[in-house]
Formats: sequence, C-alpha cells, structure tokens
Amino acid sequence: MKKRCAQSAGLWSSFAAALLLAATTVALASPGREQRSLDGTWQIVFDPTDSGKSQQWQRRQNFSQAPNVRSIQVPSCWERIRQDYEGVAWYGRTFTVPATWQDRTVRLRFGAVNYIAEVWLNGLAVGFHEGGYTPFEFDVTDLLEFDQANFLSLRVISPIVTNRSLEIDGLTKDEAPHWRGAIAGGIWQSAALIATGRAHLKDVFVEPNIHKKTATVHVQIENSFETIKHIQIKTEIAYSGSTTSTPPKKPHPAVAKRERVATRSARLRVVPGSNGYRVALRIPKPKYWTPAHPHLYSASVQLRAKGRPLDALRVRFGMRELTVRNNDYYLNGRKIFIKSGFWEGLYPTTLAHPKDAAVVRNELLLAKAAGFNLLRPWRKPPPSPVLDLADEIGMMIIDCPPIECMNRWPKAVPQVEARIANEVRSLVMRDRNHASVVSWEIFNEIERKALRRLKRKMAILARKLDPTRLVVDESGGWAGGANVFLPYRYEPIKFNEIHSYKKSPVSAEIYDSYLHLGKTDDELGRLGVKKGSHYRSHVVPGRLSYISEIGYGGLPDLPEVMRRYRKEGNPLTPDYRGHQRLLSSIERSMKESGISDVFKSTSELCLASQEIQATGNKLMLEAVRLNPEIDGYCLHAFTGGDWVIGAGMLDIWRQPKKVFQTVKEVNRPRYVAIRVMPSNVYAHAAARLSISTINELDAIRSTLEVLVTNSHGQVVHERRLPLRLSEGIRKVLSEELRRGLPTDTYRVRASLRGRGGTIAKNELVFRVFGSDALRTPSEQFYLLDPEGLVRPFAERRGLRFKNYDGKPADKLPVLVSVQETTDCGALGRLKHVIENVRRGGVAVFLNPPAIEMGWIRDPDDYVSHPPKPTSNPVITSGLFPLRIKRRSAHGHWISVNHSVRPHPVFEGLPSGRLMGQTYQNVCALESIMGLRVKPIVASISWNFRANYHGPTKSWWGADVASVPYGKGRIVLSTLRLMENLGKDPVADKILFNLVRWSSTLLR
Repeated sequence: MKKRCAQSAGLWSSFAAALLLAATTVALASPGREQRSLDGTWQIVFDPTDSGKSQQWQRRQNFSQAPNVRSIQVPSCWERIRQDYEGVAWYGRTFTVPATWQDRTVRLRFGAVNYIAEVWLNGLAVGFHEGGYTPFEFDVTDLLEFDQANFLSLRVISPIVTNRSLEIDGLTKDEAPHWRGAIAGGIWQSAALIATGRAHLKDVFVEPNIHKKTATVHVQIENSFETIKHIQIKTEIAYSGSTTSTPPKKPHPAVAKRERVATRSARLRVVPGSNGYRVALRIPKPKYWTPAHPHLYSASVQLRAKGRPLDALRVRFGMRELTVRNNDYYLNGRKIFIKSGFWEGLYPTTLAHPKDAAVVRNELLLAKAAGFNLLRPWRKPPPSPVLDLADEIGMMIIDCPPIECMNRWPKAVPQVEARIANEVRSLVMRDRNHASVVSWEIFNEIERKALRRLKRKMAILARKLDPTRLVVDESGGWAGGANVFLPYRYEPIKFNEIHSYKKSPVSAEIYDSYLHLGKTDDELGRLGVKKGSHYRSHVVPGRLSYISEIGYGGLPDLPEVMRRYRKEGNPLTPDYRGHQRLLSSIERSMKESGISDVFKSTSELCLASQEIQATGNKLMLEAVRLNPEIDGYCLHAFTGGDWVIGAGMLDIWRQPKKVFQTVKEVNRPRYVAIRVMPSNVYAHAAARLSISTINELDAIRSTLEVLVTNSHGQVVHERRLPLRLSEGIRKVLSEELRRGLPTDTYRVRASLRGRGGTIAKNELVFRVFGSDALRTPSEQFYLLDPEGLVRPFAERRGLRFKNYDGKPADKLPVLVSVQETTDCGALGRLKHVIENVRRGGVAVFLNPPAIEMGWIRDPDDYVSHPPKPTSNPVITSGLFPLRIKRRSAHGHWISVNHSVRPHPVFEGLPSGRLMGQTYQNVCALESIMGLRVKPIVASISWNFRANYHGPTKSWWGADVASVPYGKGRIVLSTLRLMENLGKDPVADKILFNLVRWSSTLLR
C-alpha cells in the first residue's frame, strides 16, 4: 500500500513540477532564471497537542528529536498517511544550493499549502501565509547557506472541518474557506526554489483584445537592488499552435513550434521595489481560441542589464472573449449555447489532485466526447497543470475560490472578509492568463447576510484584477438574484442563474417546466399554460438564463468501484471508506427491504439506477435545449465523489456510467427530439406525436423518417418528409396518432438523413391501455372518502363500492383516502375501520397518516431526520395504530430508487425492476420508514454529510406495503394515485389491482 501511494505521488510530482511556476507560466531557457524542485520525500510530525512551537521544532536538531517523525511525499494530502487528521503538523527537509546563486535573488515558492503555513529556514522565520489553494512565495536570499545543508521547516494548520471543539491560533471549525472533497492538509502542491537576477519578473499578465487585435502585456518587475537600475526589457508574442484533434502528451513547454508575430524592446528605469510596465502588441490576423480550435499564443518577457540576463518568463494565453449580448452568450462574436458539467475535482486516493496528467487528459477528452464545451470545477481552484491541459485540449472553465457558502462555510467571523478577499485575489492572479478560464464565479448559494453584503465588493475586486472576463457574483442567485459583470464593465446586469433539481422518472409537468422556463406571461398564455403556473417561478423573462445546476443521480457500480479500490486504493482516505460504507449499507438494505429478491446482485441494482438517471437527464436536457429562452446548462455532475457520489456521468475512477452515452446524444449539435403526449395513453383518447429539431450548425437538406412500431416490430404509423434542417430550434411535425391502438408498448423512432447518411436519430417508448387492460373490477369494496378524492372517478368508471358508514366491514376491503381530518364523523368512521381490521378486515390507505420527518440544517451533518411536531388528530388521538414516519423520497442528485416486486397490485404493469417512465406520474414522493415487513414497492437511497466524509449509510422505506394488524391487514400506499385517477391509466390500473388483490385477502 505504502509503495503504491509513493509511486502515485511521484507521478503527480513530475507532472506538477514541469508547470510549477504559475498557471501557464514557464521559465525560458536562459541563465537569467534557474529552478530547483523541492518535491520528493520530506519528514512530517503530526502535532495534535500543538506543542511543536514551544519545543522549537523549527530547528533541525529539535525537529529530528520530535516524537513519531515519519516520511511523507510532497506534494500530497496528509490524509494519505494519517486518517482524517485535522490540526497542526510540522514539515522538514534539508537541501543545498550552489555557490553560483550567491549574487542572485532566491525565492521559495509553494504551489499550495492547506491552510495556514508558517515557514522557517535554518531556524529563522521566513514568513506566514493563509489560504490553502493558491501559490505563495518568499525571498530567502539572505537566509540561505550556499554550498551547505539548509533546513527548511513549516508549521501547517489544516482547515478545521469536523472537530467542533478544536481551536488553533484562534481558528475554529468552518472558519477557513475550504473545499468539501478532502481536508487536503499539508503541502499538497509542488515546492521549489527559483533563482533570478536581482531584478526579476514578479508577474506577467496578458490582456487579449479581439476587437483591437492586440495583446497588452502587463509586467511587474521587482528590483531587489538598493539603487535605481536601468534595464532592457524585450517582449515577444508568438503563435504556439492548436491541438484540435490529438492533445499533447507532454506539458505545454513543448506544445508546438512557436512562430513570432510581434516584438518590442524598451529601456526601463526601475526603482527599488515594485515597478510596473505594459506594452500593447498588435497581432495580425489573430487565430481565436475556441473549444473546437484551441489556438494558443505565448508572450515572452526577458530582462537584461548591461547585456547580462536577469530573468525571463513565457506565459501562454488565447485570443478569445466570452461575453453577453442581447441576453445570449457570445464567444469571439459568435453566439454559443453553454453545455457544461459540474466537475467535482476529487480523485481516488490522491484526493485534491490527479495522480498524473493522463487522468486529467482522459477526463477532459471524455467531457468533449460527451459534447460539453465548459466545465464548472466545484469550489476549488484546480491545480495549475489541470488548467494548462484545459487550455491545450479546448475546454472552457468557470473558475471559483473555495467559498461554498449556503449555510455552511466560511463562518461569519470578523476575519471573513479578509479571508474571502485573499482567496479571490490569489485565484485571479494565478489563473488570469489561462485561455480556458472564461469566467470568475465568486460565491455560491448565499444564505447569510454577512456574505451577501460582500457580493459586489468581491466581484469588483475580481474585475479590477482582470478586466477581460465575465464575473458572476453568486451562483444560484439566492441572495437577491445573480449578477454578471461583462468584460470591462463595472456595472453588472441581472441574469437568471438557476439551480434546479427534479425527480426521475420525469413527468410531463417536469419536462414542461424546463420547456417553458423564462417565457413571458403572453407566451405562456399562447401555449395554454395557466396563470400562476410554477413555470413562472422566480425566473424573470427577458434575461440571460443559465441553469448552472440540473440533473438526477444514479448509483455507480459500487462493487466494481470497490474492486478497484481494494487493488489500487488506500483505506485511510475518505473516498475509499465512503464508497465501502455505502456499498455495505446498500447490501444490507437490499436484504432487509426485499430488493434483493428483485435484483440478484448489488451491481444489478446500481446499473438499473443508472438507467433511471440516464433517461431522466436526457429528458431534462432535451427540454432545456428546446427552450430558446435558456442559454446554457451545467449538468450535476460530470464526475462523482464525496456528497455527489452517485450524481456523476463518470464514477470516481473516471469510468463512464450509462448516463454518459445519453448525454452525449442529447448534446449533439444536430438533434431530433420526440414527444408523445400523453406517454401513457387511453386507447379511446387522442395522443399527439411531435418532432422537433435542434441545429447549431449550418442549414442542410435532409429527410425526416418516423416509424411507430408495436412490441412485435409491426409498423403502426410512419411518415417521411423532406426537410430543410435550418439553424436553431424548430418543430417539424405535430400530428395526432390514430385512436384505438391495442394495449401494448410502442416505440417511436425518428431519424434525419442526408447525403452522407444519418444526421441525427432518437427513439421514445409510450404505452397504450385499452379497455382490456383497464377492465373495471367486479369486486365490491367500501370507500371512506369524505373529501371526494376517489368517489367521482369510482362512479364514472362504475366501480362497485359503498360509502363506508361505520358498520362492520369484515367481508369487504375498505379504501381510505383520509390522511388528516378534524371532522368528527370521519374520525368516528375511521375508528371503526381500524376496529374492523383488528377483527380480521382489510383497509387500504391511499395516503396513510404518518409523522413527517424533517432535516437538521446543521452545517456539517444532514443525516438526522427528527420527526416534525404534528397536530393531525388522526395521529395525536392514537386512532391510527401504526406509528409510522414518512420522509421525502423525491430524489435529485442523490437518487431515490423505487423497486417494484412482482405482485398482483402491478399485474399488467412493469415489475421486477425500478419504476421507470411508465410510473412518471404515480411514483412516490414520500416513503414510509421503519416498517418491519418487506414492501411491495421499496425506496432505497442514502444520506450525506456536508463535508469530506461524503455519504452515510443507506436507508430504505416503503411506498406500498401490507402490514398485519390484529387479525387483519393494513395496506399502505404513498403512490400518487388519487390525483391521477382518470388522467393516467397507470393510476387507474393500480387502483383496480388494489381492489382485486385486497379482496382476495378476505377469502
């Protein structure tokens, strides 16, 4: 195990060292600058009692005598060698520097140390840094011993994430801005020494302007001399090439042969300290950076004095601009629809960083293959080498500091503004040369006033540091709506920045909610949408609209994931334990709930869950793409891990799940969408077939072919239409399918064909229910329905029922719609129903009275669901004998899987599987907890902790169950039957089956 961990750390080290300096910045081959890596084996002492300072462990001899000194690889997260450690640790190592460096400036640079670092060199204090995700450096020229052993030591304080009682140097739980995926404690990015002339380049920032066809190079020069100096500066712009098809296998210093396109030399007078210089260079016929053609340029800056080199740097950049015009996104002057993925940035075993470049290259290529043009890294600046690969491969990035907000962290202490400003400043300074970075996203889902008041201030800070990019002040728009600052603008525009999670299976209502989002009242009226519809929600028509979180989750193949963890992983790290904990608890829940009778292995359940995820996400994204008011989306999630262990299109090992292929299809630039409304069809009623096309490319001529076939493959409907596939969104076919189709499952296939073959294709399944499938049951039953939720349907369909009057009902089942009532008569009749059951009767509760379970909104624990106080007389009176609880089973990025056992209640409907699209309207939104029987329909899901521990144990509940009471039985159902009777034949069918089956229980 230790050997594997050391090897993977070494792979990352070699990758990171090649790109150590700053994002897209490399030293030129020049005697003006030399670099020596400090990566490799260090010594570490964990200091849980925080005694190292008093014992002066910063001194070499004292450090070597500290207890439990052990080796650690730099860079790496210290969780790899000590499980879940939060607190203080000391690092130490020795190194030598050549005597030739004596007349130079030597800086000590760290890529990132999480979270607070105090640094000593040869026992002398060097400096202090707070902030865990971006670089910092110190001038150590006067502290070095040349040609001798030097001892470098660091006291590091990690973020305090879970320990409520821990306080170190005034830092307590959740005060440090941090990322949820890991503690990422210690020196987790590369370290190095950099030697330059006494005047050196402190920062180089290139400001591309596609309108003026210029690149303005901003240079900060640090003069370490005590006197004014005159130096020569040479600035050169070169074209570095494009990697449109095969991305490079080496980091960017060797990307391509450079073609010089502009140069400028000047003589500067530099005073001691910091000096600024800028020069605008014209780029003739610039080649724009786009995801399809990631053309890159480089700016080289060289400093010389009296003919001798002082320093030299080269930074890469792209000629590109993402902005907003007329409420649409434009990239380099062309309208673009954003297709993005939520990029978790958690890697197996190595946690905060990938083990090597191949991992990142593979996931970026998978993102492009899936049709994404942008990724949204989740609240953590990706390590610089990751962004370099995004530059080269062509993937736009939304860059954000580790400030998650919500009601969690960072804690609103007096230091919070300074800490957030530090994170924003260091992020922008590090990444502002990256062509891939197109937007800064400052906050996410602000719930607290202490952070809300900082929105504008922090956005303006980012704007001042980088005038060229979009700045979004808050993802989600929870704090009064989101604002976006356009390039070079200090006055923002409001836009719809939407977080939306819906269930799967996807109902027509959900599909329409995305299809109509952002439309005006008049537009909705013309579509027949009623006033007050939830489609209007908080979204303001006429604004740029970006759904930055959307999607439904599905289980990864947990047995396969754990097989690989046992082979390559590390049981100390939280990702290993989180996946193992979830797998073990799901296996236990499957046995307890009877789901193991439906799925013979956990892998079968996981893959079935992925089918629900795939179909759900396809339909949601399809509806979004068909809505011209929506300008882009971000699927939650592209990769899975920590909280979102099941949400990803890729699992934590970056293996594609079933949803990958469906998202790839729905993202295609030319797409054909099929809809049958309703999708569960009464044979005597009309169903409408509509076909729409999406074309992001040039218009072409094509032929639309539509086939509708039954389960035997026989064609029942077909159309063939010549079609000019024009740019944009277009409904190309809308017609009524013939009535009276036999009961069956039907498949619609639509394809667009051109001269070169198939342009786009799609298929969809719908069901027809004829009179044979919806035969009215002959069995009699009683109905206790004081609010008339079932009776009108029962009368209309000729069901043989009697209104329950409180008399003995041991010969007939009683269907009960009462969930809560204060009506004394209804309560009295309900009491008699329960007494009948006790004597041997059967009662079917279509909405059983239960105590609602709530959430504890604790910053780091979403596990507990205490019961909510209830005033429901059915419960408080003790009338209902089953003290049951119900909890949300809606599902979102944590999926809730509803497993249907083969049972008479589901005769003639899909069973022995998870509830799919057939059950889109009736699938339960709540599940009953704590039953000791195996349900007929069982829900299974899991909870999560709002920190690096990720998933907790799974839970299971009952959507339909038969519970013994006395000599009889109480049947409980949380399926949404009553509201769908007469509207969805599936609801009718289940009710009819319930009547028949419950009658058999009395024979």
